[in-house]
Amino acid sequence: MAGPAVIVIIAIGGVIMLGAAAFFVLKKWEKIKLFFKGKRIAILGPEGCGKTTLYDIIHKGKLNIPDQKIMGIRLKKGNILYMDELKVYIKEGVDIPGDDRNLNEWQKIVMESDIVLYLFNSKLVYDNNENYINRIYNDMRIFNSWKKEKKNTTVVLLVGTFADHIKGMEEKNEAKSIIKIIHDNINDAINQGDIDHNNLIIGSLIDEENSKNLVLAIIKLLYKKNRQ
Repeated sequence: MAGPAVIVIIAIGGVIMLGAAAFFVLKKWEKIKLFFKGKRIAILGPEGCGKTTLYDIIHKGKLNIPDQKIMGIRLKKGNILYMDELKVYIKEGVDIPGDDRNLNEWQKIVMESDIVLYLFNSKLVYDNNENYINRIYNDMRIFNSWKKEKKNTTVVLLVGTFADHIKGMEEKNEAKSIIKIIHDNINDAINQGDIDHNNLIIGSLIDEENSKNLVLAIIKLLYKKNRQ
């Protein structure tokens, strides 16, 4: 029985070529380790969006990059990136079912973090689920109020998961149309959070291959933004 399809990883700036992301991270791994060393990363988002899965990968996982030819260069066999080499401090936020009883914990996590990976279910946003989009809007509003209060410079990256549930995400052209719809549906939330519109990436954590691709894309995007 065939496994899940490998979906296209796409940021608002365009499709992230999977081979190119792997090549970039391998080539820059030593510099990437220096960039991430000591960084405090928080993983937040609504219930059931993949926070624990992503936490486990970044906290103690490894990314196997198989022998392949990328951009005319053949990668050697046995490329394994161990996530603990990044030496980041990572926290996973407690789910908030709909009330605000854990907001004090979220505030503490956000204010102590250099990077917040805010996960959300991209299928629900794509379907224009009003309650879910309002939840994201309110979270971004609260994040921004915390940042303004203490002049915090935390970088927030919006990471849409469950893209494997969206028909057409296996095709580049379809994926470009899909992320535009997702972006437009949470545009008000992005503005409310005062977040860079390029800080939006869509992927999947459904299996090891898709998870690896998404993590590589996140690493590449964060590192390149730091270099700008």
